[in-house]
Amino acid sequence: MTPMRQTSATRRLSSTRHASRLSVASRHIGALLAAIVIFGPHPARADTSSSQQYCRTVRNDDTPREISDSLVPKVQKLFKIDSSDDAKLAVTSRCMNGRVLACYEGANLPCGKANTQRVSQGATAFCKSNPNEAVPAVAVGHDSIYAWRCRGTQAEPAQTVWHVDARGFVTEVWKPVP
Repeated sequence: MTPMRQTSATRRLSSTRHASRLSVASRHIGALLAAIVIFGPHPARADTSSSQQYCRTVRNDDTPREISDSLVPKVQKLFKIDSSDDAKLAVTSRCMNGRVLACYEGANLPCGKANTQRVSQGATAFCKSNPNEAVPAVAVGHDSIYAWRCRGTQAEPAQTVWHVDARGFVTEVWKPVP
């Protein structure tokens, strides 16, 4: 069998078909990616309707998540929050050792992982301009477990003000949900 000789018209037709197939494929891939973004897993939400069931399943999950509707009354009582809407908006949960822990987010309450570093660029910069002063949390970050001070122009941790659990979160702000 002898190979067919391609003319310029045949090459154009072949090229057009190939481009058409690529165009269709790219549209399908684009639609698939859009569906994943819109409907796919959201890391800020529990995979089940019950935070307690989710935590029993995964044991440990360090991602702060919205609380499930089933926990709202318990969280309201735990943190003395009057409004269920406020509880839903201001409280996050995470899993530790199969239990749900909750944190009531506030202005100075570090619900994320704690900063345990004993060197702070913010404190260092503050101390260069304010020798022998106490360093405000705004200069260091509210997630630091230390209160800082300036010894001359050198920043140093003055004392530990927060304690950290085995997963790296501040124990004083995370409470077990009954």
